[in-house]
Amino acid sequence: MAKIALAGSPGQGKTTSMIPFSSDKLGVHIKGVDPKTTVLIDVKNQGTFPGYDLEKKLSEGGNYMATKDSTKVAAAIKYIADNRPDIKVIWVDDMGYLMSFEQTANAKNKNHSVWVDLAYNHMNIYDALEYAMQKRKDLHFVSCYHTEIGKDGKLKLKTSGAMIDNTVTLDGLYNIILYTEVSKKPDGGVQYQFRTRNEGSSSCRSPLGMFENELMPNDMGLVLDAVNKYYNIK
Repeated sequence: MAKIALAGSPGQGKTTSMIPFSSDKLGVHIKGVDPKTTVLIDVKNQGTFPGYDLEKKLSEGGNYMATKDSTKVAAAIKYIADNRPDIKVIWVDDMGYLMSFEQTANAKNKNHSVWVDLAYNHMNIYDALEYAMQKRKDLHFVSCYHTEIGKDGKLKLKTSGAMIDNTVTLDGLYNIILYTEVSKKPDGGVQYQFRTRNEGSSSCRSPLGMFENELMPNDMGLVLDAVNKYYNIK
């Protein structure tokens, strides 16, 4: 099981990388992920993803869930690992907002236990992932994060503050962290890519030899192809 974090600012191609799309006119060809084998957990409740049934529950064979509740995300991961062998990818869009929404909801509550609960609830997700790893080699987890500058001056996954950062190094819970990079092409167009290897300025990471190039197209389909090949998952 690969635990993959996509890190970058809004509008840099994180969510786009999951959506199959092809246009010669735009010069964009994204393999993406198959909605038939993917469960999308929509934290922002955008409900605008082609191929995802917004009404059918996971227990009814559905592939979409909208929630701001970390506890429900953790429960969904365990349920999919136990009961949905048809699902190969769990995608959380976007993970960082789970903390932000809970923090905002409790902004006026000065009780220290509220922030302890926030950290605890979020860590339940990673406990669920450890459970899923023991159950399913062929199930991958992908989540999106915004970025921030850490105390060491390097880019890291954005959290809701010291309660998380002082408890655990969130970046260390992922075995793959891909950072978005956007640049101008010689023809004036815009190029969206993922950085696969750490060049010293961020927490970017991937297993040695998994990705051929330092930069690759922002296409989660290609990322998962490389992951499955590396781990010999059919």
